[in-house]
Amino acid sequence: MLGPSIVAVVLTFVLVPDEATRIDVAVREDVESRLDRHGTSFSTKTVAAVKREGIRSVQGEVTRRCLEWLKNKMPGTLSVATEGIRPLTCALVTLAVGKPFDTSADYMMLLGLRQQSLVMKFPGHDFLFLVHPLDGSVQVAAFNESDARQSGWLHDPEYAPELFHERIASLMIADGLIAALHSFERRLRIIRADLNQLDIDESAGTRVIRLRNQLLGLSREISTVCGDVTIFLDNAFMVWADFAPLIPVRPDDGSAASLEIKAERKRQQLRAVVQSLQAQEAELRELILVTTSALNETRTLNLTKTLNRLTWVLVFLTVAVVIAAIVQLVRAPEGTPAPSPSAPASSRTGSPAPRPSARSTGASSRAVSPGVG
Repeated sequence: MLGPSIVAVVLTFVLVPDEATRIDVAVREDVESRLDRHGTSFSTKTVAAVKREGIRSVQGEVTRRCLEWLKNKMPGTLSVATEGIRPLTCALVTLAVGKPFDTSADYMMLLGLRQQSLVMKFPGHDFLFLVHPLDGSVQVAAFNESDARQSGWLHDPEYAPELFHERIASLMIADGLIAALHSFERRLRIIRADLNQLDIDESAGTRVIRLRNQLLGLSREISTVCGDVTIFLDNAFMVWADFAPLIPVRPDDGSAASLEIKAERKRQQLRAVVQSLQAQEAELRELILVTTSALNETRTLNLTKTLNRLTWVLVFLTVAVVIAAIVQLVRAPEGTPAPSPSAPASSRTGSPAPRPSARSTGASSRAVSPGVG
């Protein structure tokens, strides 16, 4: 238990003799060169390339079976990953003949134990080597069986996996924590890619809320794990006390003491990964806040424009109603007499005018047109 949110497990799978000697069979068996077709082109695979491909196939199959067992029995952050960083694995190869990075036989080249680039060895056990391949595949540890017996470290090759487990457990835990922290970067990249596809001018409120909720959940996980890792780094006796030093093997100057890699170097590397992950999370969180603010401002601007349009429509409607009312007042109905200008205002507003009779109407018509009849 490295922390409330971190549990480190280092397992050693010991192969039965039939499985353990499959690489030996792949090295010794006869193969032929091969011509591979790639569309309209062809490539030639030499015998050495075909043998190297077979050896890697054996290693890859064993690794997949171990990871499948780990996924079913002990699910975790790395074991459930379908792509990206997976649980770190290291294969231990024992040699009955030849010394790693000393014997120049062809089978050493097939096993990847000839070139000295990215090769480490343990100061307390000069015969034990650890290879970090450039392609990021399985790490390989190798030693000569007779050298291991002479040093008193090994009496029976069958017990080599357990003894090697003690030497490499702390290193695997530290590298596993680095891999677990790096696994968060892929999830941050997915959120950043989704955020990059947003169009503020369109209705993107639901997508922003979804991205913000995803980031909030991921931020809690990152904060918890980074906090536990920080406490783990400050604990000098947990794992770090048993951390085995490694010396880079160099063709020119051998293994100088100044090149020794101890626990403090790995702790600094782990701290740098924690700081990088926290900086990425903070940057993405700030980007989400800026996007949300921009979206709210866009919504407010659109709402303001809509209200302005409605205000102008209401003004036009009000003017139209006023004009219609004025037209109604100016255009009186036919046959309705206009009010007398000499009548006082109080009589016009106080009581209605008396209805004219038929006689008075006739008299008035005769008085208006005396020459007719």
